[in-house]
Amino acid sequence: MKIINGFALLASGLFSMHTFAADVRGVYAGGGFFGANSSDCEYSGCSYSGQHVEVGYDINKIAGFEVKYGSGESSYNYGDADLTISYMGVNLGSNVGTTWLNIYGKVGLGKISEEASLFYDEYTETTPTVGVGARFFLTDELKGLYVKIESLGVSFQNDNTGAAHLVGVGCKF
Repeated sequence: MKIINGFALLASGLFSMHTFAADVRGVYAGGGFFGANSSDCEYSGCSYSGQHVEVGYDINKIAGFEVKYGSGESSYNYGDADLTISYMGVNLGSNVGTTWLNIYGKVGLGKISEEASLFYDEYTETTPTVGVGARFFLTDELKGLYVKIESLGVSFQNDNTGAAHLVGVGCKF
């Protein structure tokens, strides 16, 4: 009888741990605004602004993956330019012991396309991307509505360093 009670207690504990772990899993979707800039204005627009959308999945409270798409424009000395950014990567982080905050690092691939109107130059490159971010949940759990801030860095166009800063809102289901 003690063995059965022991197994029942162990199974109950494992089930509780699984339920807790499943609580942080989930799909999320959101959108917002971004600003992007380049370290060298000779080959590209110095700064861009635009909108982005994202969808992702948190595997557990440490790891997740996401896809982003952004579109923006810039006006600079040589005319207007349009920018599109696609990103696919993983987030690795922690909820730092809270039920409302998730801080993470990002690593993935970004595709940047720039189209200038003056000479109708078009430039596209796929390159490794790294960054950091935080999600602030408006509920007392790691689900529901959130506000998100991120910063991404990338090297492109003759080794220029580009940075994108994003702010947005979303919902994790």
